[in-house]
Amino acid sequence: MKRWSLPVALAVCIFLKFILFDVIWSSDTTFQSFSQPESYLIKGAIALLLAFPMVFFRSRWYAGIVCFLLDILLVANLMYWRTYYTAIPWNSYFLAGNLADFMGSVYASVRWCDGLFFAMTLGLLFYTSRYGDLLSSRSETKRRAVWFAAGFLICVVATVGLTFARGGFQRSYEKRNTCATPTFTVFGTLCYEFVKESMSITPEIHSEIERWLSATSRSYPVSGVEHRKHCVVILAESFEGWMLERNVEGKEVTPYLNRWLKDSCTLYAPRVQTQVRGGRSIDAQLLVNTGLLPIANGAYSIRFPNHRYPSLAKALKQACGEKGRMVGMTSDKRIVWNQQGVAMAFGFDRLYDEKSFTKEERMGVKKKGGRLSVFATVCRENSRGDSRKR
Repeated sequence: MKRWSLPVALAVCIFLKFILFDVIWSSDTTFQSFSQPESYLIKGAIALLLAFPMVFFRSRWYAGIVCFLLDILLVANLMYWRTYYTAIPWNSYFLAGNLADFMGSVYASVRWCDGLFFAMTLGLLFYTSRYGDLLSSRSETKRRAVWFAAGFLICVVATVGLTFARGGFQRSYEKRNTCATPTFTVFGTLCYEFVKESMSITPEIHSEIERWLSATSRSYPVSGVEHRKHCVVILAESFEGWMLERNVEGKEVTPYLNRWLKDSCTLYAPRVQTQVRGGRSIDAQLLVNTGLLPIANGAYSIRFPNHRYPSLAKALKQACGEKGRMVGMTSDKRIVWNQQGVAMAFGFDRLYDEKSFTKEERMGVKKKGGRLSVFATVCRENSRGDSRKR
């Protein structure tokens, strides 16, 4: 029985990992990517490219490291997909520190099938330790190098031809919607986002934006709201709104929020999608505080923290004059999504984060500040505002 060489075994293993990724991803949507020829060509090209160094040096360490890193990349994107139904944006890889406060959600995104990626890596290492060839003649090395290079070029040329025949990479990617990542792999998704982010606003796009703004009312009058001294904005984006005004065993789930909803001074927006683009939970601050939509690629709080934003806080400070004081509060760390920088850009005077609250009544796995500590901070800020007015 003829045994595979180490480069061939590595290329086959990488190719099968991409196929497994597609199966798991597509099980929640559609298996359309399996009917696309470029899907196999792209996976073959990447597998040959990553395995090509093994033609010249036989190192099981290289094979193990490449497969292990690829496993982490694919599994991380599957976990992200199960929450947001999209691949990880390229600049979100630099925000891995945000996960420190949300490890419970991370663990909940793991599935047993994710272990198959690492099992394949272990299987490859076991196979190569027993059957892989460590030495080969110079002529055999050249022959393998030619075959790998030829296969890679064939896959690339065929992929480019099919892509341009369908209107180019960007158009071909956008037409596939949720099956775009399985078709073009995670690396293709990263390339698409990089291309989109580097695009400049053309005169056509600018004129389209102007037409939309001119045809859309930019403000809506609010009537029947009593004038008061304080304005409190509550963002409950992870909480969502389906639990409001519901009873369980005869008891209200959210009695205080229900009471505020019935107040004549409360404005409630139940149909706002708070996690719109790559900023995820920080998108809510932009939507509510400024009325702007997040950028198409990446997190605005990271890319444009010093932008001059029009905001509710600035409008209130202008209306109240020197007496106005705007304070933001979050139960997370201020570095999460760069909330400190965003709060200052929105016109807030101070941001209270998790370290600002007392340690009384800590709640949850991460021991966040409970309602008493938050309530005490709110009361302290209200008393400051009242003393200033007096």
